[in-house]
Amino acid sequence: MERLKTLPELRNHFAEVLKQWHQCNEIVSVPKTQSPYYEMMKTAHAEQRKIGFDSFLKGFLSNKWSEIQNMYYRKEVKDPFFNADRWRKSVVMGLIDYGTTMWKERCNILHAENQFTEETRYREFLRQLQDDLRRDGAKKLHVMDRFLLKKKRNFFLQAERPHLDMWHIRIKNAIQQEEKRKQSSGYNIEPYVKRKKRAKRV
Repeated sequence: MERLKTLPELRNHFAEVLKQWHQCNEIVSVPKTQSPYYEMMKTAHAEQRKIGFDSFLKGFLSNKWSEIQNMYYRKEVKDPFFNADRWRKSVVMGLIDYGTTMWKERCNILHAENQFTEETRYREFLRQLQDDLRRDGAKKLHVMDRFLLKKKRNFFLQAERPHLDMWHIRIKNAIQQEEKRKQSSGYNIEPYVKRKKRAKRV
């Protein structure tokens, strides 16, 4: 904003507004000064509050800001190259760019957090799957595939994702193969269990 010859008090206030917004704090009011623009800035701030400071980041500015800057140009800058309309357009574009950048940054942070959460849940799911199969492995896995259940807990906590995925695929394939084997052989453990119980009673 310096290249636009923005009123220093105005430039500092905008910077403070952006800082407070970025930190999710309440937007501070204009600090009282001896500046001849103080009352006008106070009015502009109050009007901007009604419009909304989220809208401020989208380029919706109170017209009072332009009026302040226009007065500063006329009274102190006195250079025809600078005018309030050009100043407003530049400020609006700058705020939109800033708001867009902050939004992308926030989305990237949330995406990273979601990825971390998904990764943690996936690892816990696989660990729980192994525990379940260990309890019920005789029905789910062929004896030759039960070595897959010997993974230590650290494997699920520390292994790289491709290794976890490969283990998961091998487990699913082993379960499917065992189911097919049982179906093709007509294998059913229930009659065997019942016969065994009857034999014991006899």
